[in-house]
Amino acid sequence: MLETIEALALLRRTRLRVRLTCVGDGPLRAEAEAAAERLGLLPFVTFTGYVDEATVEAYLAKSDIFVFPTRHPEGFPIALFKAIAAGLPVVTTRIRAMADYLEDGKNAIFCEPNPQSVSDAVEKLVRNRDLRQSMAQTNAAMGPAFSPGQIAGEYLEIYEKINKRQN
Repeated sequence: MLETIEALALLRRTRLRVRLTCVGDGPLRAEAEAAAERLGLLPFVTFTGYVDEATVEAYLAKSDIFVFPTRHPEGFPIALFKAIAAGLPVVTTRIRAMADYLEDGKNAIFCEPNPQSVSDAVEKLVRNRDLRQSMAQTNAAMGPAFSPGQIAGEYLEIYEKINKRQN
């Protein structure tokens, strides 16, 4: 989250009129809020704190780009599933499942988890409406494959195959 706050400062210096909404809560929130204040970004950043799932979906529906740089070697974060299902172009790091399921320039712009790289990726999308729209369409079409029902069905299929092999 801190990389994204600092990237916003870089983007604002280029005179791009961008805003950031940080949805949710967590251990980095206080540090991110302090960074936003230190960088003079409070007028351009909203910190929602914890919100229910319906409200998360409402924020996604009002967004233009989903930014999720991470250093954590997580599989495929739920937040990315939701952003793709909402048809948002994605800026994220090329880690594990993101690298397996997302394609740079097609439905995501990959970045390094540092402010300059995040800023460059976001700026590329902000300045290129056609790319943003193309990525949004690709992700909207891809979204159903990441629905909870679809994923649960795939897991069930795997478990059934395992069960058959053991019997």
